[in-house]
Amino acid sequence: MYYPYLRGKQFELLALRELSKTGALPDYSHVCPILEPLKADVSANQNAIGAMLNCGMRFALILNPFRGDFGRDSGEFAQESLKFIRESGSTSWIPAFLMDSNVDLARTIIRECRLKDIMLVAQEDAEFDQFEEWLASGMVKYFVAPESKRNMRKIQRLKRKPMLIRLDDKFPSVKRNDDYRNTDESPNNEDQLFSEEYLFYKDDHYDGFADYTLLTKMLTDGGALPYVVAIHLTYLGKDDEIRVRHFLSDSNSKGRENIQRKFAEAAEKVKMFFAKRNDRTAAVDELVQFLEDGHYPGLGSIKKLSIKHHIQLVDHLLREESGR
Repeated sequence: MYYPYLRGKQFELLALRELSKTGALPDYSHVCPILEPLKADVSANQNAIGAMLNCGMRFALILNPFRGDFGRDSGEFAQESLKFIRESGSTSWIPAFLMDSNVDLARTIIRECRLKDIMLVAQEDAEFDQFEEWLASGMVKYFVAPESKRNMRKIQRLKRKPMLIRLDDKFPSVKRNDDYRNTDESPNNEDQLFSEEYLFYKDDHYDGFADYTLLTKMLTDGGALPYVVAIHLTYLGKDDEIRVRHFLSDSNSKGRENIQRKFAEAAEKVKMFFAKRNDRTAAVDELVQFLEDGHYPGLGSIKKLSIKHHIQLVDHLLREESGR
């Protein structure tokens, strides 16, 4: 099972809503998004949550967020979200809690709302004694954390082991988009290894794997228009690994002007690359349609399509693996 970790930014919420539409995924048996809300705007979060509930997509919702609009007390958000979900009558979701902060709030929510089969998420490296009490309680069904052989050994000794999900920060982030360009020092910088976890996570004794899709775990605010437009898309490499290719615009010497032309240059490379590939997805088709219509959709929409494509690609690969 793949657990894409998404934050509650507008384009990430839109990606979840659009993936919930009929036909975006064949069904929802191989993908379970983890959503960490950032905005206190109830309607934006509930639109995405409602779309997933309506289509039967299983997802995990973090009920003690502390980044973005949230501080140490996100209890009101938790109560409103639980009320909204329970009124839907759906059970296709997982109550999730961060270990990084608001741990006391998590205990309160779990106790007062009588939650069980929860997901515990440790985004940073955590020592076993920080979550041993939680795992021993029997209420944790899913444990999401970066890889740690030491923690893994101790968890394997527990009588009641949770489902283990490995969380990796896979996207190769750079300071400027132009840094992805091939140079003499980095001749393969426009095409890099992304992940092989879908092939090996079971061999490594994990029940699932997670990543931040085509983003990083570091939160950044939106900035100015870029000098170089970059479209990041994953694809299946020759050795069945997932690779990421950075499609870059070329007319970059004139600063930030003519962003539509720069998008067209990058999108034309996408069109050529995926023209006859079997791993072309509906999200790539959407992006190419923008190119052919002469329309620049905006950086947020480009990120949204990159996320959708990656999730659709991993879903397809897991289906193929399960059918072998």
